[in-house]
Amino acid sequence: MNYLSTTIALAFRNLFRNRARTISTLLAIIVGLLGLTLLDGFISYSLHAFRDSIIRSGTGDVQIFRSPQAQDEGDSDPIPFLFDDSAAVERELRGMPEVEDVMPVLSFSAVLSDGEKTRSVQVSASPVEQSLRDLTARKIMGGSDLAPGETGRILLGSGLAHLLKARPGTTLQLFALSKGGGVNTESLTVAGTTSSGIKAVDDISVSMSLADAQSLLAVDSVAKMVLFLKSADDTRGFMKRLAALPRGSILSGMREESWDRLSVGYQYAHSMY
Repeated sequence: MNYLSTTIALAFRNLFRNRARTISTLLAIIVGLLGLTLLDGFISYSLHAFRDSIIRSGTGDVQIFRSPQAQDEGDSDPIPFLFDDSAAVERELRGMPEVEDVMPVLSFSAVLSDGEKTRSVQVSASPVEQSLRDLTARKIMGGSDLAPGETGRILLGSGLAHLLKARPGTTLQLFALSKGGGVNTESLTVAGTTSSGIKAVDDISVSMSLADAQSLLAVDSVAKMVLFLKSADDTRGFMKRLAALPRGSILSGMREESWDRLSVGYQYAHSMY
C-alpha cells in the first residue's frame, strides 16, 4: 500500500516538475482524441449518406416480391411473378406504421432501337408522381425528369444515351415481350438522361412511367413493391412485424416462401452500416 501511495505521489509531483512536457503531452492527447472523434463522425455520416443515397436511388428500405424466384428472375421477365392483387398488397403495406410510402415497380428486360443501332436495356417503371417524391437521389444530367400526366416519355442512362447518340427529344423504339407471348413495341421520346455513378448501370438503364410499361407488356399489375420507411432505423422492427402477420393477412400467404429471403437480405444490407 505504501509502495502504491509513493508511486502516485511521485507521478503527481512529476506532472508539475516539467510543466512544458506535461502541457505538450496533454495537448497531444486532446488533439488525438479530437481527431478520432471527427474521423468517426465523418465515417458515420458518409456511411449513412451512402445508405440513404442507395435507398433513394430506387432500392428502397425493403422490397416485397410474390416469391423468392422473383428476386432472381423477375427483373428480366416479371410476368410470371405479378401480384394477383397488387392494389390490395399496397393498401396493406401502407397501413403499417413504419411505412412512409409504397412504390409499385415493374422491371423488365427490353430492346431499344433508334432505327440503326439496337441495345439490350433494363427498364424500371414506377408511378411518375411517386418517382419524383421518393427517388430523390436520381440525378438528371440533361433534359428534364418525367412529368406527371405525360405519356410516351423515357429517361436514359447517360452511358446508354451516349451509345445511341440520343438527346432529349429523340424518338426511340422500345421492344418487349408482352403477357400474350408476342413482342410489343412502342415509340417513346427521350425526356432526359440520368446518372447513377455506376457505368454498368448507366449503359443499360431506362426509366419510364408505370402506365406506359403496363401498356407495353399488356399487364395491369406489378411484380415488386419498393418500401420507403419513415426511418431506416425502423427496418428491424418492420421485419419483425412482417414475420408476425396473422394468417388472415394478404401478405401472410407469401411469408413462408419469401420472408426468410427478405430477412437475410435486410440483415446483410444493414450489417454494412
